[in-house]
Amino acid sequence: MDAIKKTITRKVVNSKGGKVCLSGGSMETWQASIETKPVIVRRAIENITFFIQSDKIPELSEIALARVREKINEAIETYIQMNVHNGCMNRTSPSFNWVANVDDDSCAPPEQNSQFGGFIRTCTEDKRLKQCIQVGVKDVDVKSIFADRRATSFSNEEEAQIKTTGVIPFLVETRLRELGAKSISRLTRMAFCNSSEAEPTTIWLNKDTDDRIKNSNKKIEKQLDSFGNRLKIFYDENECIDYILQMNEITGKKFALYLSASTGRELVPMIYDWPQIEIIFVFYLYEKEKELWAKKYPKVRL
Repeated sequence: MDAIKKTITRKVVNSKGGKVCLSGGSMETWQASIETKPVIVRRAIENITFFIQSDKIPELSEIALARVREKINEAIETYIQMNVHNGCMNRTSPSFNWVANVDDDSCAPPEQNSQFGGFIRTCTEDKRLKQCIQVGVKDVDVKSIFADRRATSFSNEEEAQIKTTGVIPFLVETRLRELGAKSISRLTRMAFCNSSEAEPTTIWLNKDTDDRIKNSNKKIEKQLDSFGNRLKIFYDENECIDYILQMNEITGKKFALYLSASTGRELVPMIYDWPQIEIIFVFYLYEKEKELWAKKYPKVRL
């Protein structure tokens, strides 16, 4: 070992915590200084209060055990607060802080070189945050909406924009109905973004077997024909769910889901929070159900 040490021509020592490690200093001296200037390199804390149970400490009452857990949790929180060092933890950043053990987003951006009066910059778009300039309901019958002046609650500026573009800013269904958009055909063509790529794929899940409901669903299908190739029809619930999950994973697309009341009562509570589904339309609910669902499921249109 001594022979190996003699062949060392350059030695680099990095330390975290304790005193600054100077040339010629011993390891023992540095280790002794850690007690006064500790720095956490990596923190992993188990919930040690889990082991404070009556079967493991039978001599203490439940009240006493609860107080012990509280004191231990307070001690842990104090230890963490006293040993957190905020700073930039990105080694490639010019503001990298080697003492920091918690990143506080203080890293300085990379320096930019200006050439011929311009800047070289690389941009990466996040597919989950697609740019959307205009959100609204399009392809509506504008003339019929403005025919009844009592139903109009837009300002003059909004009215001029709607008549010019044919797009109504996205509102809840109740206000659309007040504006005269009473037929489903005026509510089905949703323009979530001004880009056709960002529009959600429309899915009609028709799994009802009752003849009376099937006849009503056929009327809905005819009104959904205007979606063309963007409309997918499923008669099996599992196939529909598999398609949504697989296509979202592959393409990142989101979906507008159309359901009858019977299917919606069963399916909406299970899939309402799914990020893959942009909006859900449910038809033929009872009036009392509509009031309840409007509060419970804001993503659902009735």
